Amino acid sequence: MDLQPDWSVENTEEMQMRGILIRREVPDWLAENAATHGVGTRYAVRGQDAVGRKSQVPWVRIFDPDLSPRPTEGWYVVYLFAGDGNRCYLSLSHGSFTWDGSAFRARSAEEARLLREWARASISLPGPRFTFDVDLAARSGTAGASYAGTVAVAIEYERSAIPPNEVLLSDLGEMLGLLDQIYRADASDPTVPGREPAEVLLAKEQIASVSGPMLTQPARLGQGFRISKAEQRAVELRAVAVAIDMLTAAGWSVRDVGATESYDLDCRRGEEHLWVEVKGTTSLGEAVILTKNEVALHREKHPHNALVVVSQINLDRTLDPPGASGGRLTVISPWSIEDDALSPLAYTYAPAELRRSAL
Repeated sequence: MDLQPDWSVENTEEMQMRGILIRREVPDWLAENAATHGVGTRYAVRGQDAVGRKSQVPWVRIFDPDLSPRPTEGWYVVYLFAGDGNRCYLSLSHGSFTWDGSAFRARSAEEARLLREWARASISLPGPRFTFDVDLAARSGTAGASYAGTVAVAIEYERSAIPPNEVLLSDLGEMLGLLDQIYRADASDPTVPGREPAEVLLAKEQIASVSGPMLTQPARLGQGFRISKAEQRAVELRAVAVAIDMLTAAGWSVRDVGATESYDLDCRRGEEHLWVEVKGTTSLGEAVILTKNEVALHREKHPHNALVVVSQINLDRTLDPPGASGGRLTVISPWSIEDDALSPLAYTYAPAELRRSAL
């Protein structure tokens, strides 16, 4: 905190000392003194003060490597050091940036708000020392200016009133208890904001399972709510049933062709013909999976087509086979598929060298 007023993007003597503290001495101290809270065993510790140029707001985060493998993913506890050096926050935070494949982007204000509200509704605050207000005194447009947006709750330490070590460690234990509540809630709630839907994770796992030993696979893809093939089938059947009821009520004659065609429902109403794709999900429905054939067909049939998404479906795992009910209906018709809204999950790669070597 004493070094923060001397912040520079260059690797000055003060910034070199700050880097030693953030990346080595603070993590080492936490690992040595917070072992009773799982730090060093269940929880890892990492500090960062630069990605290239020195950042104005350095941090040290404590996290479960499986549930938050990178600072951009998942929830963790983090010490955030204000840019002016006047305060530090022990925070329960979520990654405030995402990686789009080519660059990091800050989460939107709406994304950050939804994450904060979900987390605050999922924890029980143990005392009045916790605050929702975080002032990192960071310059506008810097990474540090985005960190406060995804802080669910924090404890503030003023530079002139740093508590003794035993209080710091007790506070850390309480905050890690809140993190554990978040991890449990995340594992059972399919509607966590900003997380990939369970069916997307299932698809990635299936791709990973057939990609072969030539690729190094992560031990865990994503985090939180998981879904089996049987459960996904129950969700799909529920979505189709909801879509059929909606279309029938609108006067369409509906035929389910999903087993034989690259779309799900063939709908007729007088001279009208509508090709309908149906997607079901237990999540908020922010993204769905499309196959190459589905994309091609609906581009061909536009504007006589529709996408029907039934989100927030309730899954009953106590039944055999699993059952599903409820759901929130969203209809896009006509449905125009935009290139910038598509993200590939995998590619088939067949260069000439491989084809020749197979002969």
